[in-house]
Amino acid sequence: MKKKVILIGLCVFVLLQLIRPQMNKSAQSFEGTKIQDVPNDVQTILKNSCFDCHSNNTVYPWYAYLQPVAFLLNQHIFEGKAALNFDEFKTYQLKKQYNKIKSIGRQIKDDKMPLKSYRLLHSKAHLSDKEKLLLINWSDSTYNLLKTKSQN
Repeated sequence: MKKKVILIGLCVFVLLQLIRPQMNKSAQSFEGTKIQDVPNDVQTILKNSCFDCHSNNTVYPWYAYLQPVAFLLNQHIFEGKAALNFDEFKTYQLKKQYNKIKSIGRQIKDDKMPLKSYRLLHSKAHLSDKEKLLLINWSDSTYNLLKTKSQN
């Protein structure tokens, strides 16, 4: 009986490997955020800590090709892009742009982003206090710039 359960489990696992969710890969080459005037140091932090879930191009780790992990990652990326997609940022209405920018700073202050589960497996995504402060300051100044722009 035990061997049968193990064999059935193994068969299900193998069959699951045949099912592949669509990968988050854009045909366009990625140029960085579509937010204007992002300093290089901020751009690097965003690339390392945010873009895998918040852009149209994800760099997939080896385990992303194994089911059911691929399904979970795909859902995670889908939700991340729905919340904020840096590749589509300039298509957002101005009010949405400055609200999203404000949210970036707030989520970093509250240690909600990058997600702890993401940081566990991606050491580059971990933000130092200096990087957090840099992103928060950038978020605040960009928010103020966009807010002023919307009032004109």
